[in-house]
Amino acid sequence: MAGEIETPEVETPEVPEVPTPEERKHPLEPGGVRFEDVVREKNELKAEAAALRAQLARQQEAPKEPPAPKPQFYTAEQLQQAVDAGRISPAQMADQLAWQRAEQARLQTVNDLDLRQKRASATTEVNQYLDRIPALADPSSKEFLKASRIASEIAEEMGWDVRDPRVQRQALRQAFGTLDRLADATKTREYAREHADTTVETRGGGGRVPPKADPFKDVPQPLKDHWDRLGYSVEQRKAELPYVNLDRWKRRHG
Repeated sequence: MAGEIETPEVETPEVPEVPTPEERKHPLEPGGVRFEDVVREKNELKAEAAALRAQLARQQEAPKEPPAPKPQFYTAEQLQQAVDAGRISPAQMADQLAWQRAEQARLQTVNDLDLRQKRASATTEVNQYLDRIPALADPSSKEFLKASRIASEIAEEMGWDVRDPRVQRQALRQAFGTLDRLADATKTREYAREHADTTVETRGGGGRVPPKADPFKDVPQPLKDHWDRLGYSVEQRKAELPYVNLDRWKRRHG
């Protein structure tokens, strides 16, 4: 019809479908937004782990380098024979002899330093024994004679000089025990002197009698033998007795 206005057709835009909450996938489920990334990262980590295991296996299978050979020492006669046989030159022989002299001097210096350190340590310990056992300064005392006898036996067995402080230290250890043991015994004696009741009052009043004559009457024989091996004096035994569990010694040794 004349005069009618044509209305253009308008295309309706497509609206994307929005999944319902029930249709939405978890990001880590197959097809989720993170699923492919996670799978890829997992495969990369597996590949790296496999490569590391293969590298470790190759390192373990690789032959280990042999240790470097120790420097060899030769006598002048052996080197001269090698020169005469044409295996080395006279210059090589001279170099080898010079190196050997320098190396022997170095080793001797190291050994001398080590020996001085050991003797200094032994001397310090010997002096500590002398401080704790003053009787050792008296050549006629039983302590000195005991240590001297043991020192002579050690020196003869080891092939060392009896004056070597290492010999004297070992002899003192055998004769009187370690310094720690001596320190404990000293503390025990001091404690016993401070707390001992040296007198007993009689019923008559005023009169005092000494303690019982035999303080070791109840001491089992194995303990007495143990004290004998340690070389304990009577005073040392009295000092240690208050701290000894006599019942345990009796049970242990029947």
